[in-house]
Amino acid sequence: MNRTARLLRSGFRAFGLDPLVRRVYYYALTMFPEIVAVLIGNPLLRLRGAPDGLPIPSVRLAYLVTGRYDLADSYYAGGVRGADSIRSILAANGLDIGAFHSILDFGCGCGRIIRHWRNLGVSRLSGSDCSASAIMWCRRSFPFAEFKLNEPGTGLDYDDDQFDFIYAISVFTHLSEAGQFFWMNELTRILKPGGYLLITVQGTRRLHVLQPHERQRFQSGQLVVVNPMASGTNDCYVFHPEQYVRSSLSRGLTVADFVPGGAKDNNQDVFLLTKPVETASQNTSSEYCEQNAHRSTF
Repeated sequence: MNRTARLLRSGFRAFGLDPLVRRVYYYALTMFPEIVAVLIGNPLLRLRGAPDGLPIPSVRLAYLVTGRYDLADSYYAGGVRGADSIRSILAANGLDIGAFHSILDFGCGCGRIIRHWRNLGVSRLSGSDCSASAIMWCRRSFPFAEFKLNEPGTGLDYDDDQFDFIYAISVFTHLSEAGQFFWMNELTRILKPGGYLLITVQGTRRLHVLQPHERQRFQSGQLVVVNPMASGTNDCYVFHPEQYVRSSLSRGLTVADFVPGGAKDNNQDVFLLTKPVETASQNTSSEYCEQNAHRSTF
């Protein structure tokens, strides 16, 4: 360390600014790759076009989905990694995504993953999201699939037992506990008996971001919801102990597989769930809400 740097650091310490400077420094290191991507990677992607030949969303729309402004890696390449992770986990369980007749991407955003299913040849490919702007963009950009808007606390516009396969990538990681149970109930309702539901959650690989009391709660097997009032946005983030998902969130379904870190696009844990053939759709969404009125709001 040269003399100037030592003097500056001594000055920061004298005024109690050293911790702040450290945070700014590390934040700059973290953000530098994204700044480069936004200034260089994004224009190059738009100039060359996406490798799949499909449209690229605006930075604003992509940010709503990924929480990042990087289109080339976080949006496009991240979508490739996400799609590959889904294929791999299904294959490990003897399943081929191309063999399903009907697929729903719940929380599809602006099509980060569903765009990679264009050539599957399935009879019905659907996407659902709470963002009206994202759904409108997907309808214009991906004519090979159908897209519907969903509203918080309102049942999905699908009949019972509609889909062979449903996946929700980093959706339950941003919902209050009540919201999670509501949507899990809805997804179970529209999943065909014998069908599969794949969800991703934040598990032990992300515990370093929690406060000590939150980490203790997680390690005791309890759900940890940070900023539940922002449920449905990236400002709310949730951590799921494995046992909580097995014993509570996935009730009425069978855990077919659990893969820690199985979602390679976001380093989240993956649960592959299946709906028993003998299970008929039971409670409607409104009945379920009444039964769980004591829980926190959506």
